[in-house]
Amino acid sequence: MFTSLNSVLTTNDKSSNKTQERNSFQKSVPLPSQDPIMITPNQLRASVDGRVNAQFFSKNKCRVERLEPEVPLEPLMRDLSPLTTLLNQICQKYKSDMGGHLASYIPKLTEANPEHCGIVIVTVAGQIHMAGDCFQEFTIQSISKALMYDLAIAHHGKAEVMKRCDVEPSGEAFNSLKLEKDMRPPNPMVNIGAIQIASMVKGNIDRVLDHFSKYAGRPLMIDQEIYECESATGNKNRALAYLLKDAGILGEEVEPALEKYFKQCSILVNAIDLATIGATLANGGVNPITKEIVTVSSNVTQTLSVMSTCGMYNYAGNWTCDVGLPAKSGVGGGICCVVPGVLGIGTFSPLLDNVGNSHRGVEMCSELSARLSLNMFQPFGMMLASPQTQARIKDISYMPIHKGKQVTIITVEGNLSIIGIERIVTAIKENHPQDAYIVIEIIGDSKFD
Repeated sequence: MFTSLNSVLTTNDKSSNKTQERNSFQKSVPLPSQDPIMITPNQLRASVDGRVNAQFFSKNKCRVERLEPEVPLEPLMRDLSPLTTLLNQICQKYKSDMGGHLASYIPKLTEANPEHCGIVIVTVAGQIHMAGDCFQEFTIQSISKALMYDLAIAHHGKAEVMKRCDVEPSGEAFNSLKLEKDMRPPNPMVNIGAIQIASMVKGNIDRVLDHFSKYAGRPLMIDQEIYECESATGNKNRALAYLLKDAGILGEEVEPALEKYFKQCSILVNAIDLATIGATLANGGVNPITKEIVTVSSNVTQTLSVMSTCGMYNYAGNWTCDVGLPAKSGVGGGICCVVPGVLGIGTFSPLLDNVGNSHRGVEMCSELSARLSLNMFQPFGMMLASPQTQARIKDISYMPIHKGKQVTIITVEGNLSIIGIERIVTAIKENHPQDAYIVIEIIGDSKFD
């Protein structure tokens, strides 16, 4: 706990006060302590709201006359992540919401714990922020359809895949027994389209597992019990496969295609994996954790486009309006969401709404998108989030204060959304872990979200 600080900053040029105040910026970052440090043009003192505040002051005009007692350093640097704090707030807000139901058409899914709830962000810089039940494994289910679509395009090219599977929203249930008039599945995110895509992916399930593992950045495996359960009860999916065979477009025999499809849906993941998959797509096909090239950017563009229009079942239109991001859900309770060029989001909660999306997952993604201005269709929203315009450190200087101590002054320019602030905070944690006092100076035409 921080004790009281008594300090006085004096200025040698009183005429500069108004300029200093006009250019000042104060930003709070939650910390595990109970008191903050506040640096202003006129004082440096502690209060009791559990936050660290930094405000610009002129390093040439102000100096600290007295500073006591000394502030403990370790609590200051323990956790400066605004994103982690935000995720904890959102997760706690919705964890008690027991709306929805467990998936029942696959009997084993009814055994899921309805209280599980987790949310993760992975940025294209490889930073991971999480809250809740992030390590709890579950089966990927329909989220696998997006990665299989990418793999099919890699094997055959976009034109050939489009000949056998359209990309139009169907307006039908995800397991509808229906082809379009030209005898193609409506899109690869419903079951009939996903079975068609699975039949076009070359190789066996080992090749699929390898591809998915590269996306997640770790070796993944199949839940054998879920696979056997899906295979034993998947009569409607068999009917879909035979409908495709009758149309003459199925890429292989019915049983090998179905085995691949059932197994791809039975791959175990957690919310961190989904966020990493999303971040890999956000990063143009390069896994930001392992740095491995998983797919090419043109495939990412096609995959994200289909996720945007078809990824959330019959809620896709409302999702686009409320969240405004490419996403894919699964009846296992997961949602994988992508902010192109910025980050991936993974959520897990097994309680589903009436169209088969995670009830809590939809609510958490909707709030996160609103809080961070992530909606792609919001004017200036993506500009504020874009790495090209985000806040960055331009200069670092130091100002002596008292008994050999110094204040680190970090000059920042760019757009100061919470994601931009997160980049600055991370850089401070990594490069200035021993600096007890840090001032952030904002310059230029910075935009604030």
